[in-house]
Amino acid sequence: MFKRFINKAAGAVRDQERDFPDRVFLIFSFISELAVLIALAGDIVIGETTGELITLIVISFLVPLVTIVCLYKDRLRLARRFLVISLVFAVIPALFFFGGGLEGGGVIWIIFTFMYVGLVLTKKWRRVILTLLIIMTTACYLVAYHYPELVWEHDQKMHFVDSYISIILVGIVCYIMTWSQNMLYMAENERAKKEAMRAEELSLAQNRFFSNMSHEIRTPINSILGLNELILRDKNASDEVIKDALDIQGAGKLLLALINDILDFSKVEAGSMDVIAVDYRIGDMISEIVNMIWLKAYEKGLKFEVSIDPKVPSVLYGDEVRIQQIIINLLNNAVKYTREGSIELHIESEDTNDKTTVLNISVSDTGVGIKKETIPYLFDVFKRVDEENNRYIEGTGLGLGIVKQLVELMGGNVTVNSVYGAGSTFTVTLKQGITDPSYIGDLSIHNRQKIKKKQYESSFKAPTAKVLIVDDNDMNLEVECKLLADTQIRTDTALSGKTALEMTMRTHYDVILMDHLMPEMNGIDCLKNIRNQTGGLNRTTPVVVLTANAGSDNRELYNRAGFDGYLVKPVSGEMLETMLMKHIAGDKLIISSKLMRMREDISTLEGYARKNNVMVTATSMSDLPDAVIKKYNIPIIPFLIRTDEGVFKDGVQMDANELIRYINAGRNAVSSPPDVQAYTDFFAETLKKTHNIIHISITTSMSDDYMIASEAARSFDNVTVINSECLSSSTGILVLIAYKLAQQNIPVDELVSEIEMIKKRLKCSFVIDTTEYMAKKELISKRANRIARSLGIHPGLKFKDDRVVIGSIWIGSTKRAYKRYIHKAFPVDLIPDSDVVFITYADVPIETLLWIKEEI
Repeated sequence: MFKRFINKAAGAVRDQERDFPDRVFLIFSFISELAVLIALAGDIVIGETTGELITLIVISFLVPLVTIVCLYKDRLRLARRFLVISLVFAVIPALFFFGGGLEGGGVIWIIFTFMYVGLVLTKKWRRVILTLLIIMTTACYLVAYHYPELVWEHDQKMHFVDSYISIILVGIVCYIMTWSQNMLYMAENERAKKEAMRAEELSLAQNRFFSNMSHEIRTPINSILGLNELILRDKNASDEVIKDALDIQGAGKLLLALINDILDFSKVEAGSMDVIAVDYRIGDMISEIVNMIWLKAYEKGLKFEVSIDPKVPSVLYGDEVRIQQIIINLLNNAVKYTREGSIELHIESEDTNDKTTVLNISVSDTGVGIKKETIPYLFDVFKRVDEENNRYIEGTGLGLGIVKQLVELMGGNVTVNSVYGAGSTFTVTLKQGITDPSYIGDLSIHNRQKIKKKQYESSFKAPTAKVLIVDDNDMNLEVECKLLADTQIRTDTALSGKTALEMTMRTHYDVILMDHLMPEMNGIDCLKNIRNQTGGLNRTTPVVVLTANAGSDNRELYNRAGFDGYLVKPVSGEMLETMLMKHIAGDKLIISSKLMRMREDISTLEGYARKNNVMVTATSMSDLPDAVIKKYNIPIIPFLIRTDEGVFKDGVQMDANELIRYINAGRNAVSSPPDVQAYTDFFAETLKKTHNIIHISITTSMSDDYMIASEAARSFDNVTVINSECLSSSTGILVLIAYKLAQQNIPVDELVSEIEMIKKRLKCSFVIDTTEYMAKKELISKRANRIARSLGIHPGLKFKDDRVVIGSIWIGSTKRAYKRYIHKAFPVDLIPDSDVVFITYADVPIETLLWIKEEI
């Protein structure tokens, strides 16, 4: 019987599913029982009082009895509470008074009781018993003080022996109790780590599955929608064929929306969901949504009503794709859960100021409604409420969960009002930027039955341009070539990376469209080989990734790999044309009348001009060549050069060479950043062309530029200032990297984080011909300057952790110093890109510059 109890108790302690305090209690019960038996034996030997002996005997039987009974009945919580109450109200007073009070070992067992209560009880019981224990201890002391005759006296010998036994036993018991509890905690911690690792692996596997499934489905959808677009372009197609093609287009986009839901769920789980804001025409977006949903409503015999506030701004700034996804999910749900009656889409806006508006989007239906008790679980993913009545409804259970995640991601709110059996209304509130404040007016998007055949016209023609499309899918290649046929671009195709490399050796292309996942050689490896192809004709050709891998993590992967653009399948002809127009040289493009009309329409809109999402700005101290500034349209604010003759703008009225010669002539000249007002005006003017500004300033070790620009940026919500922590062309290179990243439509927060990481990898240094300038700047003493000049010392300065320090010192001729500096800047294990080298100099003779170029 005893062996069975031991086995059962040991099993209960190892049982990780059992409450942790119960497992601790079982261990402590064994330890405490053993200590009580040792204490009882010791008291018998020293002739302790009868009352204390009876108390210890009762404890030695009571503890195992209660523990055994409650263990078998699975009521260990009751055992804990019963034994603690007995300990506080019976055992402690008995041990105190029968054990000699302050002259016995009972006092030490009070300390044990405090620890025992703290370890085996939890929550309110722990606090209550702790309070009662303090009261009981206080009462014992007061009674012993006022009524000493109630305490059984101990002689000195018994006091020493009893207290010694008690302190040793309590000390050992407390030690074993804390040690065993720590062992249990360590075991639980190890278990939690394993569970967390397993959950993480499961999540990664799940995300990989969703991502792969999305990729595999997007590939055939690319062909379906592409071929369908060609049918819509056909001038000879009948109205019936066009109507069917439009229905196919709507169904295909609904399927794409479902795939996006699945992919977005994996993003939610991974915490990588993001928002990409662009300018969008809300009328066009609503028309597209209505055309997508109309067929489903029509097939169920439902009336589809759309009401749009005419005073909604016509062009807004926000994540059009996400908003469209929210509305489609809500409308899909409304159609699915409505058997008869109608569904309604209602949109209105409230302008908070001239820059932002609050969109209120409501979707109502006359469907089955939602039970009040199920509303709290409505937005849980994979949760299907009211399964009994909705068992025949199709769907993944993802829609509303994704809606809530997207709305919260954009800082909005979603609410639901529903009467069970009578219908529901979902309302989404989102704040959007206003790009064009002119009203949208009355929209006519109800007449779905009248099909107007529109003659397709490409955005441009480029008969002299050549494009290479690389994809391992024959159907995709065929579709993409046909979509570009009207542009008259010469398109070559390659079914593998190896074939593409052979073609790039023979032909120069204006743009290369590259698939990512291909056998043998994937798109990223192919891109690297093209860029490093010895004798290749396309080392600098723009390469755009054309992939079925959607998501911000993949976009970041392609961005870091060096792709010049990013298109996600399925792609339309318009998407392909828009991307190609960015990269084909302007002199090869013949802009179509359609695009010219669109541009004229845009230009005639009062106060409307399409803005960039992000513009990167810098100062003249970035030393970017004028040709680069002009090519990429980078706004530059000049530093000011203050001299005895006046104030001049750096790079505009006085260049670096003139400044150096001016200083060497012994005249005073100080280069300083613009003031706060100048920066404020600069940012305000630039914001007329963009929604966000990222300004890159030079290191704080050389100028107050960063502090002044940051002060001016406080007047704007959408201006971010980054300290490059370097100077000259190093800052300029960071500006160019930031410019390239900004073209990828990366969210501003991610863009800033990426630039902050990149700047840590930049190295900035330069060599000085003499120490004269350092002496004039009082960076060194005049005496040190004389010594340095007499020895022919050429210091090399570098920037590290936003500080300028002396990195190297070279002695000898200027050429020798330059040569040693160049070799240090380009170590043997570094292979630079010889197509991109900036040689920044000031007051250097032309023959020396030519020698430097040759040396590099």
